[in-house]
Amino acid sequence: MSLRLYAFNCGWLTGPLGIFLAGEHGRLRVPTPCYLIDHPKGKVLFDSGLHVDLQHEPATRLGANAKVFDIECRPGDEVRARLATLGVDAGAIRFLVNSHLHFDHAGGNQQIPGAQLVVQRREWEAGHEPDQIAANYYDPRDYDLGHDLLVIDGEHDLFGDGAVVCLPTGGHTPGHQALRVRDEGGEVVLAATIRSSGRRCRRRPTPCCERTLGREPDRVQRDVGRAAERCPDQERDALRAAAGLHHPGADAEDDREHAERQRGPGKPRIG
Repeated sequence: MSLRLYAFNCGWLTGPLGIFLAGEHGRLRVPTPCYLIDHPKGKVLFDSGLHVDLQHEPATRLGANAKVFDIECRPGDEVRARLATLGVDAGAIRFLVNSHLHFDHAGGNQQIPGAQLVVQRREWEAGHEPDQIAANYYDPRDYDLGHDLLVIDGEHDLFGDGAVVCLPTGGHTPGHQALRVRDEGGEVVLAATIRSSGRRCRRRPTPCCERTLGREPDRVQRDVGRAAERCPDQERDALRAAAGLHHPGADAEDDREHAERQRGPGKPRIG
């Protein structure tokens, strides 16, 4: 079986670093990636990026979030246009898998109206409860659009052959999910916002993840731990880190990194 995996960026966000790494200061610019998986039985889009209205009127679309994030999104950055550069029509997408329902991951859903939307039940339910909408900064205009809906509970094999599998990784939001893609050449886990960048996330989950951990620590750590055990070795520690599941030696590695920074360039290393 032959698969093709394509990655493309649908714009940029710049926001407070503390949103991505608890306790940090400053601002961080991050991409809004989407992924196309071309499977012999159909095409899968993992996340859909930003809503096209953000190219012109971000304040109108985002409301209060426009005061938090700077948006860089120009004509041609929207997911439909990105697919077109690959010669793929938006109507050819069979499954639209949302990792979660935040505006930078589900904002382009309206451009893929004919796909079946695949979302974890916990995420979908949270996206329709007023308290959870407010707590998680959801906008139902991004995702409550009348798609043919496939609501799943936990791990789900989209084609029944182990090639494209949804992995529940709740934490960043109640029903966050990752996507594992596998063929004869190997496998990769598309982690979405399960973790922040950099090694320090082993010790500092994102603030959103910390809130969900506080409410349901056993479930979050169980789901992420199970997902991690199904991942390639190089992905396992990163996924476990998202829920504060440290791998042996993580603290020691962070301590060594801190010592290196304190030592500074050009000074000899001792020990």
